[in-house]
Amino acid sequence: MKTRASQDVSREVEMLQQAAEKERQQHALQLKTLVGAHAVALERLRAELTGTAAEQAAAREATARERRVEALAGKAMRRIQNAGLIRGWTAWLEQWETAAWQKRMLAGAAARLARPQLAACVAHWRAEWEAEGKAAAAQEGLASTEPEP
Repeated sequence: MKTRASQDVSREVEMLQQAAEKERQQHALQLKTLVGAHAVALERLRAELTGTAAEQAAAREATARERRVEALAGKAMRRIQNAGLIRGWTAWLEQWETAAWQKRMLAGAAARLARPQLAACVAHWRAEWEAEGKAAAAQEGLASTEPEP
């Protein structure tokens, strides 16, 4: 039992040592990256402060380029964050457009169905108007044939 416990402890110690070594490697890599970035920033500052006009212009261009890259990355991040919102809006808009199209189609169909009734009403009105016109003309004809006193 003691041997088994000591084997378990030794395995656990070995695993912890491996994890610690991985952490050291990651920290060393991060440190190397940060040192490189600081060296580049320091060189850029040196060129801006004490360099020639060409070095200063190159440093300004590099700074402007980094700002543009950061701005583009920010825009891309906002687009990614709003992708769900955009998909939801698009889905709602498609549904609304479909419903509006259906309403317009129904209104057009109802108008087409109502037109025969409208035509019948106009024909009836015209027939009455013509009949009244004929009656008025007949009244005038009778009035013109009668002698005036």
